[in-house]
This record gives sequence, C-alpha cells and structure tokens, in this order.
Amino acid sequence: DWSSDVCSSDLLEPEDRTKGVYWRLYMNNLLPFIRLADLPEVERFEVDVCLNLFLPKSGLSLPAADLLPRRRAVVLHGQPAWTLGMADLLLDLCGHLYKEATTTWWIAAGKDLNLIKFCDVASYVAWAGDRLDWAEFAATVAGHGLQRPAHYALHFTNQLYPGTTPDAVLAAIAPADLGYLDQFGEVD
Repeated sequence: DWSSDVCSSDLLEPEDRTKGVYWRLYMNNLLPFIRLADLPEVERFEVDVCLNLFLPKSGLSLPAADLLPRRRAVVLHGQPAWTLGMADLLLDLCGHLYKEATTTWWIAAGKDLNLIKFCDVASYVAWAGDRLDWAEFAATVAGHGLQRPAHYALHFTNQLYPGTTPDAVLAAIAPADLGYLDQFGEVD
C-alpha cells in the first residue's frame, strides 16, 4: 500500500548527475528507488532494479530479459510474486560470490571471502534438491560464457561443503584453464 498514510512523501528526488553516470558505467543495476515509510517496523521501502547479473566491465553478461522466460510464480506473504528460475537463482548466487571474491574493492574492504557466501550457495543447493535442473544450469552457463563465475563459486563451495555439486556438473562447467581460480582484480 503506497497511500499517504504509509509513506511520508510523494516526492521523487533524483541523485546527482555524477553518481548517476558512475552507476550507469560501472554497476549492473539502477540506483535504488527509496521511499521513506511512516511505519514503526519499516524505515523505508527500497526497490533495486537489476539489469544484468554481471558488472558491465566484467566481460560477462546475463541480461534480465534472458531470465524472464524462466521465472517462476511464487506466493510471498500471501501475495503473488515472481522469482528467478531455480537454475538462474543458483547462477545469481555464484555470480555474486565470484564478483565479491575477485573484485579489489571487496578484497580491500575485507568482505571478499566471507564463509556465509559459500554457505548461501550450499544451503540453496540443498534446499532446491531435485527441483534444481543441473542440465539447465550447465546449458545457461555454456550459452552465456559464464564458466568462470559458476565454476569458481561451486568449486570452492564444494571444497568447504563436499558433495554440494555433482562432479559431472563441475567437470562440465570448468574452464579449460583453471589458473583463474588464483586470480583476482580482472574487472578492475
């Protein structure tokens, strides 16, 4: 409910031009849309519009438009909603882990290899179980050239949580040269 009794303002205030240009060049999503709320349990509503699963300068791409045909209808808190397909959601987790593990900003901030990111991947795979179509996942990885982020995340998750990913899947999505596993800062 976006009525005046919930939100304190109907004003839309744009960010300054410099910040907007930076986000268009370097980020894979729009600046968040934020609306303050007048609710004790909610400070603000924030909508983050993602245009691509990968950063523009990464050389990788999986645009939101390619994800839409595989989206799933779900019910959240009694309301109909959409979510990524099962394989796409795993790829999103893998891409996020890879981006933060190999980007110098995240490394310098000490937020690159947090155990929780690997736990997220392992927990998702365990939760998804047989609903996760590994063949669809591997086909999406191959079709979009996403071997590095997918393999990186699943390779290291499998080392921390053995058996997370079937060996055949790891072999199918592995790049020819595994030297990239020890590299970082490529996007930078």
